[in-house]
Amino acid sequence: MVDTWAWLEILKGTELGRKARDALSGCSLYTTCGNTYELRYILKREHGDKADEIILGIIGNCKVVDLTEVIAKKASEIKLMKGHGIGAIDCFTLAAADVLGAKVLTGDPHMKDAKGIIYL
Repeated sequence: MVDTWAWLEILKGTELGRKARDALSGCSLYTTCGNTYELRYILKREHGDKADEIILGIIGNCKVVDLTEVIAKKASEIKLMKGHGIGAIDCFTLAAADVLGAKVLTGDPHMKDAKGIIYL
């Protein structure tokens, strides 16, 4: 499961982005529709209409996971456990990965100590 933080580093071409890309090599890629929301917002703000093309490239190379009621329930449990320091989309990402039995690739400090993290 690739979170927004990792996607942004990959797109920026940073050293951590290269590490993320290497970590993803040969893996089945997942991201949530919440992550695509965050990416679209950030990329539209920074790149205007080019954002849609970038997003299409991302979703063309991975499975976008819809946020189901099962994932929402698990996300609310994560939020209650971790408190105000973690955002809703991060909770949805962690929950979706848990439901799918996947790990989350991130460098987001809010997610560093969560279960199932590959931290860059």
